[in-house]
Amino acid sequence: MRPIKTAAGQLAIKERVPPLTPRQRSVLIVCDGHKTLAQLIEVARGLGGDEADVEHLIELGLIEVPVDSDAETLQVSRRRKKVPRLQRMSPLR
Repeated sequence: MRPIKTAAGQLAIKERVPPLTPRQRSVLIVCDGHKTLAQLIEVARGLGGDEADVEHLIELGLIEVPVDSDAETLQVSRRRKKVPRLQRMSPLR
């Protein structure tokens, strides 16, 4: 499944509430139910942002991501970012 714009997301585009950065607003506008979560993140990156912009829209309830492999991929990607590579490696003893 693909992320969809919620009713709150549609209203946010019309009313401009809550306030969003231009980058977040652009990502919200292109969220059409046809793009994958990874594609939305790529849109954010193309605008100079990252997955945090997409996560913010999800946290606000403006985009809904059905539970599937895309959502799991985002969670795994976040976990990997928080743990430096050297800590993930096992010692050579």
